[in-house]
Amino acid sequence: LIVMAAMTLYVGRHWDGLSGLAIAVIGFLYGAVFLIAGDLLTRRAGMRVPGGLCVTVALAMVPMIVYGIQFEAGLWPGTDPGAYGDFPRYIKGGWFAMEVVTLAVGAVLLRLYRFPFLVFVIGVVLWFMSMDIAPLLVEERADYFEIRRMVSMVFGIPVLIVAYLSDLRFRRDYAFWLYLFGMLAFWGGLSLSEAETELGRFLYCLLNVALIGLSVFLRRRVFMVFGVLGVMGYLGYLAFRLFEDSPWFPFALSGLGILVLLVGYAVLKNRERLAVWADAAVPSVLQAL
Repeated sequence: LIVMAAMTLYVGRHWDGLSGLAIAVIGFLYGAVFLIAGDLLTRRAGMRVPGGLCVTVALAMVPMIVYGIQFEAGLWPGTDPGAYGDFPRYIKGGWFAMEVVTLAVGAVLLRLYRFPFLVFVIGVVLWFMSMDIAPLLVEERADYFEIRRMVSMVFGIPVLIVAYLSDLRFRRDYAFWLYLFGMLAFWGGLSLSEAETELGRFLYCLLNVALIGLSVFLRRRVFMVFGVLGVMGYLGYLAFRLFEDSPWFPFALSGLGILVLLVGYAVLKNRERLAVWADAAVPSVLQAL
């Protein structure tokens, strides 16, 4: 993670003075060294985890290589996104080609090495893509934020479906990171919507309750985490509305927190019983899922 962050998050402004060819060569050499090391460790030394981590670092270099080539050739989808160091920071349609190529290379490496942490990089890129695709579809206008929010939410759904299908197909856990970043795209877009009615806010709360139930059905805690955050957001909103400008507001909110802790303890204590009940409650037609 430190190595990947160094070559993505913390690339300094002095890199702006390099040519696109220089950036691509640096990324290629960096990636090649880690890929060779990963291959040797995995296939010859039998050290699967260190080898897989090296291959993951190599995959993280792909956006830099593609950026350098595009920068040198002046080929951008949409507008020129600017410095490579802005890739993790800003939403721009110009990053789209970098993301597509990284996903393609990631799929190949995943097939060759079958190391689940490779999906971490793929998941991050998918999350970025869920935001960067909107500027390619529409130009900035009055409802631009709303369009971006909707695109992110809709984009997250097929990512979650792919995560579920991989959960069914593979013994190794390739799905965790897809679930996480799919939920970030879907739940993030959903939670940024401004419900104008109390019914809309209540439906948002019910959807988050459904996510909590889904976590029991799928045995995936990521749905529980996001569902609880959504429910707490709604309860906090209710507490604020009921106790607005009241000295009792901190106590009301603390009370809600204690209530959630108690519910959490009850769920933990009865987890197996709830899982059995959830399985029994599913119609036989859906049991195969």
